[in-house]
Amino acid sequence: MNHQSSAKWSFWQTILLLIGIVMLIGVSTFLAMMLMQHYPNPDELWAMATNMFTLFGLLLGVGVAFALLAAAVSFLALNQKLYEAQSYLAQARLHLDDYKQLSHQENLIQDKIHQLIKYHQSLLLTPVNTNSMEVEPILSLSKQITTSEFANFEARLLARSIEQDIYAKQAVHLAQNQPSIHTWRDAMQQFEQASYLWQAMLSASSDNLLNYIRNNYLSAKLYQATATQHLAMLNGTAQQNAHYRQLDALYAPVLALNGASKDAQTNHLISQAAYQNAMLAYQEGEILWQENQNIESVSHKWYEAKQSFQAAFQLQRDDAEIPYQYGSLLEREARLIAQTDAQRLPEARQLWLQAREQYRLALDIQPKKPEALLNWGNTFADEATAIVQTNADTLPEARILWQNAREKFQQTLEIQPNFDAAAYNAGMTLNKEADIILHLNQNVDEVCQLWQQAGERFQAALSINPSRYDVVNSWGLVLAKEADLRFKMGHDNLPQAQKLWQSAQQRFHHALELEPELQAAATNWRTVLTNESNAVNQTNRKVLWQTASDKIASLRQMSPNHAASESIKELADVIQQQLLKFESMNQLQPVGQLRSMTKPE
Repeated sequence: MNHQSSAKWSFWQTILLLIGIVMLIGVSTFLAMMLMQHYPNPDELWAMATNMFTLFGLLLGVGVAFALLAAAVSFLALNQKLYEAQSYLAQARLHLDDYKQLSHQENLIQDKIHQLIKYHQSLLLTPVNTNSMEVEPILSLSKQITTSEFANFEARLLARSIEQDIYAKQAVHLAQNQPSIHTWRDAMQQFEQASYLWQAMLSASSDNLLNYIRNNYLSAKLYQATATQHLAMLNGTAQQNAHYRQLDALYAPVLALNGASKDAQTNHLISQAAYQNAMLAYQEGEILWQENQNIESVSHKWYEAKQSFQAAFQLQRDDAEIPYQYGSLLEREARLIAQTDAQRLPEARQLWLQAREQYRLALDIQPKKPEALLNWGNTFADEATAIVQTNADTLPEARILWQNAREKFQQTLEIQPNFDAAAYNAGMTLNKEADIILHLNQNVDEVCQLWQQAGERFQAALSINPSRYDVVNSWGLVLAKEADLRFKMGHDNLPQAQKLWQSAQQRFHHALELEPELQAAATNWRTVLTNESNAVNQTNRKVLWQTASDKIASLRQMSPNHAASESIKELADVIQQQLLKFESMNQLQPVGQLRSMTKPE
């Protein structure tokens, strides 16, 4: 405003000066002409001219004075302008310094944001330890940004979102290591807050950060869903359905993208959501089966799971876990269909075939995945048992399937030699094959040979994991069955049968040492005692039961759990009753004394 006023005043000064000069020239010319007309005499004209020049000099002096005054005023105005210009320049320099300082601080904030994002991106789907070295720089940078006066709203919101994301992942890490309702609920709440912050960032962020923010939002939703699933399992059936219903809403924003993104990280998150959704439907199907045993409702729920597994694998074809779990679902459905409806056996067989194809896909991605080979073998074993129980004429085909199963179990052990389940399952296929052959054609030698091979597999499983009481019990069972069969084939086989019975009892005794509440082992031991007792003479029979009684007594002294075991107590009572029978049989019954008759008085 001051600059405009000064310019206006300078303009009018110039105009006035020009007007003054023009008027002076005009008046002088007019006076000269008037004098020449009124004073034709040169002397008079000269005298008048002299007077006029004197007047003109006076006027000129006045004009010069006026000009000097105008110049002085102009000089003062110019000085004022110069002073104002210097003031403006000083202010401009101050503003420029402030701008440079602000620009420098903003650049520092941007550098910190880029560094923060770089650190954080490596932890997208990774729970972090509280003491992790990766956490400290992230939290430090977040605090610097949120407390800086030079950070704008978007920068502070981003830093706060990352900070909350780290806190939430620490909560998940704690819950995984110390699982409880409290830790998983805290993890769920932490990620719920993180997802709100990331959602706010979606509407406030620039386009170049859109994928990064969206992926973290989806990741927070997935973690929240994981925590919700754990809460459902820990809270029991009363609250399971409520938690499971929440999962649909958590997976919805992830699955809504429908694989349209070309960003690999986003597609990975969508795939994970589809996979988790499939696993949820898988679990819900199992719950339905436990509740109503209705295969139709279970299959309907599992159809949803299959669709999700397929969608997940379409987006993430390098994840072996997806086809592996898909194969497990198909295998489980095939087994349930075969168990519930023999007429649907062809459908079950088709499902087993599809399951094997999924296991093959998993092994193509991850060749050293022993659980996939193990389950592949299980599909052969289950199919063999199902077809031969439905139609005895399929025994040759069933035996080929059992052999295929054992080959897969052997391949499993080649990949992972300490996988005891593979050796155990191989033993169970031999046991099942022996039972079926015995039932169909009574080939005793072949049956006994298969049981012996089963025992070798059980022994191999126990050499890997000596604490597996179920394997010990199964080993005792095949020994007991061989003993019964050999004695049944002829009493001349009694010594061999007794040796097998004794070995079986040792296994059942050892199984109860490992697990005192194993009712199957106690029942099997009692059966073996009874069968052997019926096969030997009276003297050996008593020794047999007494020996068993001594073993039970020592077993009950092993620990408080063994002493309190109902299974062991029931077996001890049965043995004691048998010993009491022997005692009562060996005691001589006293003869009643006759009282003498007396004559009445």
